[in-house]
Amino acid sequence: MWRAFPEVLLIDTAYKTNMYDWQLVQFVGVTSTSKSFYIGHTFIIREKEKNFTWELEKLKELLEDRMEPRVILTDTMQRHLEEMDRHKVWYYIHNNWLEPYKHKFVACCIDDRRNYDEHTTNRVEGQHANLKRYLHGTNNMHDTVARHVLKVVNSQMVQIGGTFEESRSKVMEEYRRHYWLKKLINRVSIMALQLIVKEYHLIESMRDDRASCSHHLFTSTGLPCACRLEGYIVENRCIRLQDLDPF
Repeated sequence: MWRAFPEVLLIDTAYKTNMYDWQLVQFVGVTSTSKSFYIGHTFIIREKEKNFTWELEKLKELLEDRMEPRVILTDTMQRHLEEMDRHKVWYYIHNNWLEPYKHKFVACCIDDRRNYDEHTTNRVEGQHANLKRYLHGTNNMHDTVARHVLKVVNSQMVQIGGTFEESRSKVMEEYRRHYWLKKLINRVSIMALQLIVKEYHLIESMRDDRASCSHHLFTSTGLPCACRLEGYIVENRCIRLQDLDPF
């Protein structure tokens, strides 16, 4: 699955998952239909650079000669803030987040890069929560994690297969009535069509408010933003498949 959709890689670490107090690092990918899927997981004893280097090297081997990720999203090294007093918590946030990364908290900086609207590790944290519920009270950590991951993977494959089949065969009336979508229907994901039509509805409100296009949809996802859509409509042209980001 990752060889088909290598564009996005989400990485996050779960703590207090097992009686050995090992840290579980999970790797999650995203399909073009906005569904999450497991790529892999590792147990590490400590958050050391050599440990992360090893697991990333092993992860890269899974892609063989395929394209490498275009968006990699992770947290910086975590700490148990609940064990610290308020002064230390503020000191940690200021020195480890606000000072070095404050410019990255501004939306315009985030939206100026292709990120497919993935800004957080929430997808991985959701997997953490499911896994912790499944692992509660178990001693056989490795075997239990393997069984859980297999169960989740099978469930995810069914969901992902459904979204792909829907994108290949289902034609909603809302998309059919827009002639400029004609060349995209059943050739791109319904998720992409939804985003484009949502952007189309912004054109009228932008005219009323005399607002300018932010280009957010184009820069972040590679889909035509409002000003580009207006060009297709005015010139009576259809959006071509090659006009969109391959993802």
